[in-house]
Amino acid sequence: MTAALRAEYGLSLPTILRARTMLLTELADLVSYLPAGSALWQSVGGPLAISDAIRAGQAVAHTIQMVAWSEGGRKGPKPEIAAPPPYAHERREQERVMTRKAEAYRRRQQRE
Repeated sequence: MTAALRAEYGLSLPTILRARTMLLTELADLVSYLPAGSALWQSVGGPLAISDAIRAGQAVAHTIQMVAWSEGGRKGPKPEIAAPPPYAHERREQERVMTRKAEAYRRRQQRE
């Protein structure tokens, strides 16, 4: 969050908290209105992790892919719109599952 506040507003969170120059409710307002694609939203994941510029680029790319697919006789799978990045808790769960599977595989290999 500190990087996001510094990048968007030019504010340093430790300085604000030490000097008490801003009410916590004002700071919460600043955080809640950080734009899509900011460092905070990238760490959280989900649809807001992608900036408007990236989303526009994805829309253009998808349109080009759809035109090429349509003009090519609609062969193969229909192009899909890029999915937003997973939320942080989903990424942690996927990592936990993969770690558990890797450990189980390692144990099976040691037994053989």
